[in-house]
Amino acid sequence: MLSVLALVAALAAAPQAATQTPGLSPSPDCGGLTERIAGPGVPMRCVTAPMQYIPQVAYTFAGEAQRNGWVPLTQTSSSIWLQKPLADGKCDRMIIFGFWDVEIQPESRPDTPGYVGVVNQAGQTCLSLNSLPAPNAQ
Repeated sequence: MLSVLALVAALAAAPQAATQTPGLSPSPDCGGLTERIAGPGVPMRCVTAPMQYIPQVAYTFAGEAQRNGWVPLTQTSSSIWLQKPLADGKCDRMIIFGFWDVEIQPESRPDTPGYVGVVNQAGQTCLSLNSLPAPNAQ
């Protein structure tokens, strides 16, 4: 089973080969935005690249997750929600966020530093489209 850590680690280890994205690199601190994007105490793994590439990176992450059994639920302008059913009737959930620091750069520009963050929620109640909570994204 592909975990969120394996997904981010694999794409961050060889980012240009994985996504053909110039400037893609790991961002251990998620630009200092983890709490604002994912919520207090929620761990998030990130990569960074110029904002013009962030949608491509997020869709690459989601595509790789889908190839490993994750089922897409929905997406918003800043997030992609997936889940993977477990044998016990629960689901692991993955949320992929695309964002930038709006306090430093109020408007996104192609060269603005952007981030793709991945949050994993293990052993959750499986969701349907009608039961999705609102994402905590900017």
